[in-house]
Amino acid sequence: MQDLKELMQSHEAEHIGNADPALLYLMDDIKNIFPGSKVVLVERELHETIDSFIDFYTSYEYKSIQEWIESLFEIMERIKQKYEVKAVAHDDLNHMETCSEVWEYILPEEPFDVKRWNLLDELYINKLIDKHSNHVMKKSIYHKYIKYY
Repeated sequence: MQDLKELMQSHEAEHIGNADPALLYLMDDIKNIFPGSKVVLVERELHETIDSFIDFYTSYEYKSIQEWIESLFEIMERIKQKYEVKAVAHDDLNHMETCSEVWEYILPEEPFDVKRWNLLDELYINKLIDKHSNHVMKKSIYHKYIKYY
């Protein structure tokens, strides 16, 4: 948690965030250290999440991925009950209206940049990883909190 706190506080940007699913395990600590932080939960169908995970982390068996992701879904439900969050469907992030609503939730004092949305909307971004590299979660500062390796 100290690593995350130092990383977030050392960044020069006025507004900073993190989209690591491992943060779900640390939500109570995060809300204690950053009490004004906003939480956006991106919800995705279980099978789509598993397929995406398999594409990204090729060294896992389907069953272990399913168990790990099901535990994340349970944690997400507890977070929704405990904290004020904005939940959005993964597929809805393809729509400007949804992204504008998320922006308004996170940065209500900053106007949504429609020109930038239109520019980024035209891009297709796909993250490639080296299939033979070490598992990236083991390199993460959150690795000690993950139970399913």
